[in-house]
Amino acid sequence: MAPHDAVAHIDNRDGAVTSKVALRRWVADWLDGRGRVLEVFCGQSAVMWALAWRDHCASYVGIDAAQSHIEVRDVRVGDAMEEIAKLDLSAFDCIDVDAWGSPWRVVRAIASVRRLAAGERLGLVITDGSSKRRKFVGHVDDQRWFARDMPGVRTSASCVPVVVAGLRATARLMGARCGGMRRFELGGGGGAKGNVQMSYAAALFEGR
Repeated sequence: MAPHDAVAHIDNRDGAVTSKVALRRWVADWLDGRGRVLEVFCGQSAVMWALAWRDHCASYVGIDAAQSHIEVRDVRVGDAMEEIAKLDLSAFDCIDVDAWGSPWRVVRAIASVRRLAAGERLGLVITDGSSKRRKFVGHVDDQRWFARDMPGVRTSASCVPVVVAGLRATARLMGARCGGMRRFELGGGGGAKGNVQMSYAAALFEGR
């Protein structure tokens, strides 16, 4: 194997877009441009669809609280958790959770259902903006399922181990090993709520 809570906001600042597209292209290449993509929180502007997935996947389904402003192959409008429950997740080998806040409740819901057969491949891409909350209150509720793997750090500096621990726990839940991981961090932004440290990551899973 080559090493290769539904919040409506999407982080599409210039620096973020560059990092996010690079991660998705990396996963798309690993899937030979034939990935079957499920993007949760795809956004009304469907930026990642337009810049990363449209020309680099075999199929695409998006989920968002509002209808996309541009033509996308298939967007389900509604609550993320409810829409995920309606889908046959075995139809996807690339999961993209582009959350503004924490992606981990959605990731766990998908991983609890989507088990990988031996040798089966799946790419996971996430955006995690929950570090601001962690800075003040420690682990948020939807991280507790993998918090035992994390060091006891309560500052925003913990966002890297949070992402790494979360992706490793996701691989275990899916019955897979993690054959590659990439990540970027970007500070600043957040509007009236102040600066938010955003973490972007992708992992390559293969069923054991």
